[in-house]
Amino acid sequence: MSEEQIEKLVSQYKYEILNKAIRISDNQTIRTVTFVEQLEASKLILSECYRIQLIRLPTNIIDLVLSYCNISDISGLKSMLWLQKLVITNNPISNISDLQYLLNLTSLTVNTSNLVDIQYLKPLLNLKELELSENNIFNISVLQYLTGLQKLNLRKNQIVDVSVLKYLKNLTDLNLNFNKIADISPIYNLVRLTELQLCCNSVKSTSVFRKLTNLTLLNLAQTDLVDIGSISSLVNLECVNLERNVIIFIEPLLNLKNIQELNLEYNCILDPKYYKKLHISEQYQKEPTNEQIKLGRKLIFVHKSLNIFEQVINKRITYIKKTTDYKTQMNKLVRKLDKHLNKGWGKAGLLMERINIVDQSYLQ
Repeated sequence: MSEEQIEKLVSQYKYEILNKAIRISDNQTIRTVTFVEQLEASKLILSECYRIQLIRLPTNIIDLVLSYCNISDISGLKSMLWLQKLVITNNPISNISDLQYLLNLTSLTVNTSNLVDIQYLKPLLNLKELELSENNIFNISVLQYLTGLQKLNLRKNQIVDVSVLKYLKNLTDLNLNFNKIADISPIYNLVRLTELQLCCNSVKSTSVFRKLTNLTLLNLAQTDLVDIGSISSLVNLECVNLERNVIIFIEPLLNLKNIQELNLEYNCILDPKYYKKLHISEQYQKEPTNEQIKLGRKLIFVHKSLNIFEQVINKRITYIKKTTDYKTQMNKLVRKLDKHLNKGWGKAGLLMERINIVDQSYLQ
């Protein structure tokens, strides 16, 4: 559809219908959006408009979304000084220097692009929400100036050093999934956090979370965790993901009485005796069948993993059995313990004997 056709079409609609937001998608003809200005819309969404050019942009837009538009040059945005919210996703952008002029931005998203250098964000002191997921960012030191940030999503980058986080004490929502972080101690004093995601980093210990008592969501999947003792103080937790770790004992979870969703798949849990004491909210106790649970519903606790037992519990269902490949799993468990405890085969076996769970004949 050409610009002339769009303008003609626009004139046929009542002003009230279009004055808040306009969406143009899957259009291979349109090059500019100057016509939007006459509509006095405040939000513009451009999706899959591959020939669009960021020139003569409407001055009335304060919320702009550019998705799958094959845009590599965003220099046209630097004149949009009134922008408050900007979303750029799935575009081949590597240079965001022109964003430094958009001082009124409170929310910025640049996802799935080619970003490496984010130093030009320094002047954007009004930012409350920042999402830069699925890029190639490794240096985030510039964030020390953005102390007003409340939500930060840096999922799927190359980040190793997060020491800058100690300055971001207003954060309530932090997503660092799929990075290369080994030291997470800078989050120790981020006591306003309600959601924290650290999947696929190296955490190993939960002691750093002790003061984060406002957390309602915690994702520590695949973080090399063995000891989860400090989680017991996080009594407001509702959703916890601890899958694919080396967790042996789950007693610290018994204190979490607001849990609605708990995932312990693929761990090294030895004794199911504590499962019956785990708490789960009433709204998730609606008699699901075992089959529903096994398909991945929110009541999965432990299933098809290195854990010795498969276990599903809710208000009316208690299901415990030894896994069919028990011997194989126990051998895997000992090897996994060796790796993380730096002990020989014999000592790992003695550890399990001391726990008094395993028939040693399975280890032969």
